[in-house]
Amino acid sequence: MKIAMITGNSYRFKIATYKVGTGPGLKQDVQTDGIYFYLPNKTLLGNKFIKGNALKDINLISSIQPATSSVKDYPEIDVFYCEKTVTAAKGLSTLDFSLLRMGFGITYNVDGLSDGKLCIFLGNDTTTLISPSATVNTIRLFNVPDNDFASVFNNANSYSDSILVKVQWVSSSGSTLTTQAKYKFTRNFQKTINIRLNTPGANLEFEDWNTVADIDGNVYHTVKIGSQIWMVENLRVTRYNDGQAIPNITNNYDWVNLSTAGYCWYNNDIKNRDTYGAMYNWYVVNSQKLCPKGWHVPTNAEWTILTDYLGGLSAAAMKIRATGNTHWIVSNNATNESGFTALPGGYRKYSDGSFLHKGNNCTFWSSTSDTELTAWSRAMSLFDTNGLQDVQVISNYKNYGISVRCIKD
Repeated sequence: MKIAMITGNSYRFKIATYKVGTGPGLKQDVQTDGIYFYLPNKTLLGNKFIKGNALKDINLISSIQPATSSVKDYPEIDVFYCEKTVTAAKGLSTLDFSLLRMGFGITYNVDGLSDGKLCIFLGNDTTTLISPSATVNTIRLFNVPDNDFASVFNNANSYSDSILVKVQWVSSSGSTLTTQAKYKFTRNFQKTINIRLNTPGANLEFEDWNTVADIDGNVYHTVKIGSQIWMVENLRVTRYNDGQAIPNITNNYDWVNLSTAGYCWYNNDIKNRDTYGAMYNWYVVNSQKLCPKGWHVPTNAEWTILTDYLGGLSAAAMKIRATGNTHWIVSNNATNESGFTALPGGYRKYSDGSFLHKGNNCTFWSSTSDTELTAWSRAMSLFDTNGLQDVQVISNYKNYGISVRCIKD
């Protein structure tokens, strides 16, 4: 294309072009004022493009139409655009445009951010999470070097950036931890980056958390502690792994008189489900079908292996408990350096069915029976503002309602 320009005059160019592919990418929604595009996290872009937090109006995008008459749910489409002001000078024969490319969505998951703030640097963009935030979504553009449109198109199908992601944690006292890693991002896709923050004496790291799902579709993160692999969250499944439903017992009288399986939510309030999981009596545990296949409720001996590995009952209490006072009613010197993240879900009492001590007690079943009426468990309770009681080895009545953590076979 040839454009006649008058020497000394300034001309503003706003250019957009696109290439349609075949894979999943941006979702299209055809409206009367044009086609709206979504990243996989359903962030509405409309006729705008996002670089960091800045919006750019691209007038030409509303003319883009689907490549075929049938609009795929996630048609892959690369959009390139630029804005540039040029002052015409004598001898000017070529104009170069630095193109920006529609990019990708990112979800940052942060574990252990109970104090201070976390700054994430990606290219020219900075994302900040303030404790106790744990998740944030953002959108990032590919940066494409200066080139002609033909070269951009030729590389569009395989183009991806290996981008340096830097993370810095700043505590409320001003101490810092910093780390960085390179990640490769594929166009138009959502990527999750997991960041784990331990204590200032430990480290800050990226990691690919392993997960496992139960039969209800609940997904749990896992952590390796010594030779064992544990779930990081309390179990919240409502069916055995063969699909059979576990009875949900809400009435106190019925709970007290159970000699068969039953579960509940704390205070019979499902709002406690996602954070603290379900409460099960031991008859559910004894079924050996509660955890996902390939996992089981730990035996009394397996609990002992965990606490011994972490230095004994007193040291283990500090190393497996979630830090801060977001969930525990008192903040103390627990480190959670094991990554176990024990939360104070409380329990349901065997004698009257009442709910007690959410915020200052966590108790977990083992699969090991003690007597006809009792089975072994592990418990932790707050006792003052300076610390936590040792991990306690307790033989509880089997119709207590308490939490379950699964361990890998």
